[in-house]
Amino acid sequence: MKILKKILQSNFTRFLVAKLIYYYVKLVYLTGKWAVHKPKDIDDYLAKPCIYAFWHGRLTMMPLLAPKGRKMNVLSSRHRDGYLMSASMKNFGFSTIFGSSKKGGTYALRSIIRTLKSGENIAITPDGPRGPRHCINSNVIYMAKVTNTPIIPISFAASNHRIFNSWDRFMLPYLFSRGILVYGQPIIVSKDISNQEEEKLKQILQLELNKITNSADLSVKGQVS
Repeated sequence: MKILKKILQSNFTRFLVAKLIYYYVKLVYLTGKWAVHKPKDIDDYLAKPCIYAFWHGRLTMMPLLAPKGRKMNVLSSRHRDGYLMSASMKNFGFSTIFGSSKKGGTYALRSIIRTLKSGENIAITPDGPRGPRHCINSNVIYMAKVTNTPIIPISFAASNHRIFNSWDRFMLPYLFSRGILVYGQPIIVSKDISNQEEEKLKQILQLELNKITNSADLSVKGQVS
């Protein structure tokens, strides 16, 4: 494990691993059968800048399944895994904002707010980078509040996959899978809500993400149309 950590500290090694990830995800997408389920009228929201929120364990296919047409920026932490994710996302045309979205991550929050106000999208894993799993531990509601930007919950599942024994129960889909991307109901945050109301919206977002993740999992057990 220590040897692997040292290897991944090399920029060249990260470059190679990121390329392998890119081509693998492309192959999974091209050899699979993918469906999209989304609420009625959500396209009106998707036409504008959005904050796309999904659980850390369902990150793999998001670069190819996420909506196109507007620049996407991902939030990443400044550690080994974060730099590898940044290198991988760059291959998909995504930009990276480094830092924490929690309290104290002032620089990252300012960068995110500036990015949203400029008309670009943000993708965030609100239970990352280290959990707890499926718990909102970021300032995603605050970001939406100060930028008047809707939060779009999304999740995916694949019929053939491996679930890693990691804190996030990371899903790695296999080739020739049936897969689905599920959108949740948009979370709209008013600029004048109280701190107590922010906490309630965190719970609503958490419940919605769990709901659509469960829905995606159940869908791939049957026939994805």
